[in-house]
Formats: sequence, structure tokens, C-alpha cells
Amino acid sequence: MITNYHFWYAVTWLCCLLVYSWGWSELNAPLRADLIAFLLITAMTSIVILVLQAARGTAATDRWSPAREEPASGGRKMTAFFILGFAADFAYQGGVPFFRGEYSGFDITAQLQSTVGIPIIHVILIAGVIFYALERVDRLIVTRSKTYAVQFALLMLLLLLNNSRGYMTFVLIGSLLLLVARRFSSGGKIRPGVLISVAIAGIAVLYGVGVFGNIRSGSPWWDSSYISHLGRYQDRYPDWLSEQFQWAYTYFTSPLGNLNLNLSAPVSGHWYQVLLMFVPDTVGKYLLLGKVNVLYQVSYLNAPTGYVVPYFLGGGLSGLYFAYAAQVALLETGGVIARRLGGAVVLYRVCACVVVIVFVFFNSFADVATCFLLPLALILGAVRRRSIRKQECSPGRAQLHSFNVGSSRDAGSRDVRR
Repeated sequence: MITNYHFWYAVTWLCCLLVYSWGWSELNAPLRADLIAFLLITAMTSIVILVLQAARGTAATDRWSPAREEPASGGRKMTAFFILGFAADFAYQGGVPFFRGEYSGFDITAQLQSTVGIPIIHVILIAGVIFYALERVDRLIVTRSKTYAVQFALLMLLLLLNNSRGYMTFVLIGSLLLLVARRFSSGGKIRPGVLISVAIAGIAVLYGVGVFGNIRSGSPWWDSSYISHLGRYQDRYPDWLSEQFQWAYTYFTSPLGNLNLNLSAPVSGHWYQVLLMFVPDTVGKYLLLGKVNVLYQVSYLNAPTGYVVPYFLGGGLSGLYFAYAAQVALLETGGVIARRLGGAVVLYRVCACVVVIVFVFFNSFADVATCFLLPLALILGAVRRRSIRKQECSPGRAQLHSFNVGSSRDAGSRDVRR
């Protein structure tokens, strides 16, 4: 269940509703009844799908996975490629973003947005590093090779130097899911001690987001006055809770507040236009010009959830329901393909979970940093499948030394994780 995207859809949105209702920030205006109903209905629908899949015993493990002896030489070359790519990107920007601290993100009030890297190449590097970091940590968990640990650390360092704390958080979320799925589950069930450890790790990540946010805003790591002002925190924020968590609370709840605001805006789209939300932003932004006019509670908090786009494209609330149905169809289709390929089932499911969780902030099915996670996981599964078939046809059956091969029956009945 830990790698089931329906589970995480329900958990993410139900938690978002709960946390929003605490009203710690003055930005949290009361939610519209139709928005609450939509989120509850779709969350319950995801839970029903989850239960049905659990009863059916859908396979959630790889039939072919890397063995401990698999060499990592190819991984070194790819990691070196990303290092050189980011070096060129930083040179183009005129310095390392982490040390410059000049770029503050997208500004909705600006006519000309800041340049953040080499056009096209920058987004390729970001998307590639996010996926490859997840793939490296997956290999690390399976093989326990120090080489993979070094590669993963270098990739995370690149994101840190690029000031991409959000993307680092996404990778850490996926890494935790992979760790639990690969190492700490038995027969599809997670040991209670592991849940406690994951909860502690999650709290540490949220605290780290606050520390990094303070530093990035030019304050000492312990000074949260900047976010207290931006997030409009008053007397309702609990005294016993560290102010570093205000960053996470603001990021988690402000998108829902923005979506709530936009549901009062006039729309004139058609339901079939919702399909444009799955077109990568590199192309899709030109198709959406004039069709989406997003409103924000405050200009500096510009995440409106992924649902704001289908709201405008689909002509209102019906567009949200159609967008949810389209998400389910897309994820399940990819899941069927991943299981048939058999080489990256767990990685695909974790990538899907990340995409679903991130959707609470922006349209992760179109954002160039996350929209390629699913197709890249499927491509990796196809590459592994092809590699296995080649080795099966080669003399000496070399595949026994480079891959662990399991039967389809084992994948569906032994150590199944839903």
C-alpha cells in the first residue's frame, strides 16, 4: 500500500483539508462547500479503488531487479554528465544560485520573469536529476553499494546548489517510499517501528524546509520572522511549535486557499480541454494562453494546486471531476504497462506517488520537472526487459550474474506490496 498512488491521493488531500482547517494563518479563508465536497468525494473514490486493488492482489513488485553484483560504471558516467551540465548552467547564470541568492522564484506581478538557466537545457537537467536521483537511491537500497550512495549525494548536492529545495523535498519523499517498500515491508505490511521512523524522518524534513527557507530569505536559520510576516501568522499559531514549521504550513495550505479563491472566477471552457493539462509546459503554455487567468490571495504565494488549470479549461467544477478521472485513467494505464514490462514496477509506482503528492502544489502532470517521471520509469522498465532478453539469448546465461529473475507468479503472490 505504501507505493499505491490512490492511497497517497486520499492521504494528501484529506491531510490538506485537516491542516487547513486549523487556521493558523490569516490567509486561510473558509473553504467553499463545493470544493470540500469535491475533495472528499475524490478521496473516498481513491480509497474504494485502493480496497478493490488490495482485494484483487495487484502485483506491485519487480519481476527483474538489479542484483548486488551489478556494476555501477554506467551510473558514474551519467552522474558526471549531470555535474558537467549543471556546471555549464551555473556558468550561464553567472554564479551558483545557492550562494548568489538573487532569484526569488516566479513573480506573478513581473512582466519579464527572471532567467534561471540555459533555455531548455536547464529544465532537462532538473527533470533528469530528479528522476536519476530516485533511480540511484533505488539501486542503493537494493545493492547497498557505496558507489550509488556517493552518486545520490552528488545529485542532491546539485539540487541544493541550484536552490531547488522543493525538488530536493520531492526526491526525499520518493526516497522514503522506496526505502519502506524495498527494505522495511514484509508480505505487503509495514512494521510499526518503521512507521514511527518514517514519521520522525518526515518531521525532520519539514523542519529542514523551514531552516533552508530562513537561510534562503537572508535570515539566520533560527529566525523565522520573514515567513511569519509573509504567512500572516498571529495568535492562532501554537506557542509550543517551532516557527520553522511555518514554512511547511504555508506551502501546504496556501495552494488550497488559492484554489478556493479561483472557484469564484468566471470560466468559459469545455470539458475536453482538460486534456491540455497533461501536455508538458514547454508546449502546453502556448496552448493555454488566454484560457487560464489564475488569481492569488497574495502575489508571493503562487501555487494554486494542479486543479486550478482544469477548473478554467473544463468550464468550472465539472472540469475538476473530469481531471480526477483522467488522472486515474493515466496512472492506471501506466501501471499496467509497468507491470507488463516488469523491470521498474516499484520505481514507477513511487514516481506516480510523488506526482500525486506534488499535485497539491501545481500541475505535476505538466510541470517539466515532474511530468517526465512516469515516462522515464516506463522507459527504464523497457530497457531492463530488453537487457534481460538479450542476456537470456547469450551464451553462459550471463543474466544470472547481473539480475535476479523472478517468475510472474512470484511477483503476484510473494512479497506483494500494494
